[in-house]
Amino acid sequence: MSAFMKNTSFPQNKCSLTDGGRVWKMDVREWAFAQVEVQDVDPDVDITSNNPSVVAGIGDKGDKGLKITRNWGARSLTARFYALAPGFTFVYMFKGDASKPLGDMLQVQVLLRQASKDAQIARARLDGSSFAMNSVDLPAFYQMDGTTTIDPTITDAAHLFDSVPAGIGENNDFCTKAATAAGCTVVAPARALTKTHSPKFLVDLVDRSAAPKVFTPGLITPADFCAHQDSFRFVVPV
Repeated sequence: MSAFMKNTSFPQNKCSLTDGGRVWKMDVREWAFAQVEVQDVDPDVDITSNNPSVVAGIGDKGDKGLKITRNWGARSLTARFYALAPGFTFVYMFKGDASKPLGDMLQVQVLLRQASKDAQIARARLDGSSFAMNSVDLPAFYQMDGTTTIDPTITDAAHLFDSVPAGIGENNDFCTKAATAAGCTVVAPARALTKTHSPKFLVDLVDRSAAPKVFTPGLITPADFCAHQDSFRFVVPV
């Protein structure tokens, strides 16, 4: 009988299992991707979500849509889904007609990503080429492939990124100009965070408690930004 099983990448303490080891519920914080295994499944079975406002289904062909990877010859597959917004959904199997679920259903609860204090923010990991620019009062706040300190005399955002190698605030106008000048996305907290150093390649901006704003240079939502983790090469923890 087909069954949902825990993927090795998903934390044990965030899923509920039956006595037989099947996963019947997963808790995922918004803006993260999660994976689950499906075993003993026919090759023509697909997986989707019944609440696309919480987890987009397989019919969504964009970055937010549920994707499956079939393990040919093993009668199993891996389903990867994006936690779009807080709420509940069922992830389920079907053949041809998505209105007719087959077998077990997996309950997914997407939780609000909002730490009660700065020290509890789950830090996102940057996997791509990265460069940190820190203020003079915290010269090693963020540490990346390259790290520098911002020249305090620079007031024009167009020149702020002059020291950043090729390829790589709270004030909306300034951040928009900075994103344009840098040629990359700018993520800025609208709330001042506690001055603590982050481990290398980790950032604490992707949490509602930081009130993050994302400039591309146009302003987009954190949910839309985090859906592009694969292309931007960063990971938001579940």
